[in-house]
Amino acid sequence: MKGSEQQGVNLFLLGAILAVLYWPLEAAIHVFFFQQGTLNEQLFHPDANEFWMRIVISVLIIAFGAVGEMMVRRQREAKNHMSRLNRLLRFLSHMNQHVQREASPQAIFKDACRAAVEIGKFRLALVEIEQGGSLELAAWHTRSDALAPELRKLHGQDICVSCSAARDAVEEGRQLLCMLAEKTDCEAPWRAAFLEEGCSSAFICPIFEDDKVVGIFEVYAGDGGKFTEDETAILNEAADDISVALTNLKHKNQLQKRLDDLEHFQKATSQREFRIKELRDEVKQLQAKIEKDKRSKL
Repeated sequence: MKGSEQQGVNLFLLGAILAVLYWPLEAAIHVFFFQQGTLNEQLFHPDANEFWMRIVISVLIIAFGAVGEMMVRRQREAKNHMSRLNRLLRFLSHMNQHVQREASPQAIFKDACRAAVEIGKFRLALVEIEQGGSLELAAWHTRSDALAPELRKLHGQDICVSCSAARDAVEEGRQLLCMLAEKTDCEAPWRAAFLEEGCSSAFICPIFEDDKVVGIFEVYAGDGGKFTEDETAILNEAADDISVALTNLKHKNQLQKRLDDLEHFQKATSQREFRIKELRDEVKQLQAKIEKDKRSKL
């Protein structure tokens, strides 16, 4: 965006410079090509029509520069918008396809955070899971090398102990926008480190498992420092993907446990049936021996 603005300003300045140069150039043409008086006379032409014509042409040149500035700016903005949409769609596609294949909740959380930063180009992504009434940091990924040591220290700790936005997202089960730079009442010990690395705003989405909130997916804005409507919509869908993956994994594990129990029961039943058959055979052998002993005594 900054580059597009600079390009627009250059076009406008170019138009202004050309408008200023046009006046002496027009006067020089009249003097040297048409032999019409001196340069000073042509610079301040006594003919009112000629004078106003030059003013109109100068204004048109400046207007063309302004229009060029506007067109380049819109073109760059459209290009940036398309680039951002493509990036967000690649991120969402990854969430739809890859996160669902992970074999454990921890793998789901790590992959979601990594994709948000590396594909979505967000500054920082966190997953915090509710454990015994607290929100513990379960997974994270960041672009900042300076922030990584701080996050390693916070891993497994309740980093939202002083964050009302995160707690509200869990209790109310809805997404929230946290403007960390504006929350002067925030007493979280990590706030200064986050702000120093440009993490000024976060979008927080609840994570569900069977309609129960089990944690949050917290993503900090990229270089612009603010979230667009497209980004918040995609992040909300990404959180839904995490929730679906967790729920499916839970059901898959429950089904696998039931299958294991059934297999164990079948094996135990087969063993019991085999043992019963052995006992019946032993009983038959004993009965046959008893009958044989009776006949021998007779």
